[in-house]
Amino acid sequence: VPVNLFFAKPAVARLITENLGMELELSGPLRLRFGVTPALTASAITLRKGSEPGDDFLTIDRVQVSPRLWSVLKGEFFLRGVKAEGIDLNYCQRFDSSPNVEKSSFEGFGSVPHIAIDHLSIQSIRLVCSDKSKELLLMPQLLNLEASAALNEPVEIALSGKRLDEPFDLVFSTGQISEVLENPSSLPFELAFEAPELQLGIAGSVSSPFSEPEIRAQTEWVSGLLERHTGIASVSFSALVRGFGSRPYIELDTGLDQIDLQYFVGRHEEPQTRDETQSFQPLFEVLSRFDARARVRVGRILNSPLAVDTLTLEATLDDSVLNLD
Repeated sequence: VPVNLFFAKPAVARLITENLGMELELSGPLRLRFGVTPALTASAITLRKGSEPGDDFLTIDRVQVSPRLWSVLKGEFFLRGVKAEGIDLNYCQRFDSSPNVEKSSFEGFGSVPHIAIDHLSIQSIRLVCSDKSKELLLMPQLLNLEASAALNEPVEIALSGKRLDEPFDLVFSTGQISEVLENPSSLPFELAFEAPELQLGIAGSVSSPFSEPEIRAQTEWVSGLLERHTGIASVSFSALVRGFGSRPYIELDTGLDQIDLQYFVGRHEEPQTRDETQSFQPLFEVLSRFDARARVRVGRILNSPLAVDTLTLEATLDDSVLNLD
């Protein structure tokens, strides 16, 4: 039997304002259905930062949350499913939480209740921008999200959509949610991206993810578009990143199957005369903030004036000193 929770709308809106510093408007019904499969349904939801046009941060046509009632009674938060549709997200609006919200640091998720979702489905996510001067050209037009984070199964997220009327698919997976909540020593992950003329795969792990994380990853990138413009058919590289809390350290080992020099001959253009002098100071400031080591290996060099079969380049960045080999 559904119960109309109209009397709870002001309290929910006040809670959102106090914690997020935004206004919540629930124009549609807010209903709770009891029974074997209880569900909370809300529609016509608007989250905004002000009263001016373009202040809407998020609008949702309809959302339904189906909890596992017995788990909720035990103080846990396990969901059978979450479904949402018709979402407009204004990505040009900055998200600033309320200054009254305490920002505390913590390691792990020891104080956070267990949250698990058997299935999450979000359809028709439209990414909009109220400020055309901040609009991003590469932002997808439409997104659909399917995900699951059951307690004893791997977390999986599948994202599909369109950008410039071209479809793409992205799949991400990691360890079990029960392991994540226990602050594991290592957290594996895999990511696969596919679009017309582009396939990208990443596999790796994060050590000490909630204290001093260290990321290791292996990547394979295949692009028909890249091959037509550079002669490079595939790129593979391994990466190591650590030291986020102090001075970051980055290692990159990149492999190119081949490179065709004919794509780079005759493309150099004389720079136009400009009144102002170009400054490399911003680049130097960025490079001074981390240490790094990089290696690039080319399997074959085509159309080279010199007899070079393979090429290896190495560089190190140590305490703002760049060395090339």
